[in-house]
Amino acid sequence: MTLSDPRCWVEIDRSDRPVASLALRRWFDVDELLIPAGPRGVVAHYGDGASATLLPAPSSPAGAVPIDRVWAGEDVTIGLNQDLGRAYLLRRGEEAVTQVAIARLLGAAVEDVCLVL
Repeated sequence: MTLSDPRCWVEIDRSDRPVASLALRRWFDVDELLIPAGPRGVVAHYGDGASATLLPAPSSPAGAVPIDRVWAGEDVTIGLNQDLGRAYLLRRGEEAVTQVAIARLLGAAVEDVCLVL
């Protein structure tokens, strides 16, 4: 079987939006693939086929604010919204999402984030 054979591929998520980044984490014996899912927030997919919304998309008066990029460390998940001006942090063990107005702090939008551990 080659990569051009459709039987090699498994669909794990479907969206009408481009995916700008993916994150992969390993928790002991569990692999977790994090996908920015636009208005659904950040969705985690697991090897057994299970999935869960890990970081819900924040809401605004106009509706859900789509998350277009995701980064993950051992203790934190970061989502960046579609206008690249606001980051959403979810720390392990916490249920509340912290919003960081990056564009307002820096005076410009950001296109990438780096986690330093």
